[in-house]
Amino acid sequence: EKYFVIGSDITQRISDQSQIEKLSLVASNTSNYIIIAHADTGIEWVNQAFIDKFGYSLEEVEGKFPSEILHDKNDQSGSAELINKPSFGDLKKFSGEITHVTKEGQIIYSNVDITPLISDDGSVEKYFVVGVDISERKKYEEKIERANLDLSIQERLLNESEQNFRELIRSLKEVFFLFDTVSG
Repeated sequence: EKYFVIGSDITQRISDQSQIEKLSLVASNTSNYIIIAHADTGIEWVNQAFIDKFGYSLEEVEGKFPSEILHDKNDQSGSAELINKPSFGDLKKFSGEITHVTKEGQIIYSNVDITPLISDDGSVEKYFVVGVDISERKKYEEKIERANLDLSIQERLLNESEQNFRELIRSLKEVFFLFDTVSG
């Protein structure tokens, strides 16, 4: 009797699988929204934070591009070009603040990292979007900006009033005293 034994060391495969499971767990449960998209065929996967934030299910967004569903159709700012050039033209990561629109039309301010995955032929194969909702922070920044503007206006008015008062005092020809007759 002859026996043939064929074996292979699967230690690396098991280790890799463990790593994939850990990364999947993190991506699925983070409070940051995550989009994985193919450059040619659109969104492949979104995490629960995306679903909760934007109101779309995975089935609704699969095969669509993020710009189709998350960008304001009337936006003429050119923000798509600002994002696409570094990620797809220069093959570099894009990091910055952008606005997104939820399924219900609510504006969400986001800080995003868009990272392209480059294929062997040097083109973008897939890209990953990790976004953080900074809408509350933006609201507070706007309040602070308005408060600073109001303070600046009040300071200017106070300085003008003080200057007017000083000019009035200088222009008086007679000296007079004001005193309280009750307390002396």
